[in-house]
Amino acid sequence: MCNQTTLYIEKKIDKYYSKYGIKRSLSGSIYLMEALKLCATDSSLLRSVTTKLYPMIAKKYNVSSMQVERAIRNLINICYANNVLYDTLLELVKSEPKAYNKYYKPSNGELISLCSWKLKIQLQEEGYIDD
Repeated sequence: MCNQTTLYIEKKIDKYYSKYGIKRSLSGSIYLMEALKLCATDSSLLRSVTTKLYPMIAKKYNVSSMQVERAIRNLINICYANNVLYDTLLELVKSEPKAYNKYYKPSNGELISLCSWKLKIQLQEEGYIDD
């Protein structure tokens, strides 16, 4: 992945974090950003989140893949408790499908998949990647 694309993705994610008040100090936010960067450019990683994606992130940050999964889940729980997650999901899908209501909390894989899909579309529109 080229450096320009990485910077673009980081800026986009950082903008969402700022907009919705997601704490960057939580390790889950760092791991989620890394997961989104990887999945936006290589969607095949979404098929094996626990066997490929988490270990790749864990290796980079010198932690276990279980710690990566737990930190992202903790971030989702905190965002859910603060009603941040629902607003973020609505922003991503631009409507309110039945699955995403105020009482639904997505899994790690669902959140990573939805966010990386949105990022990939934005990357294609801006001409950073072709697919």
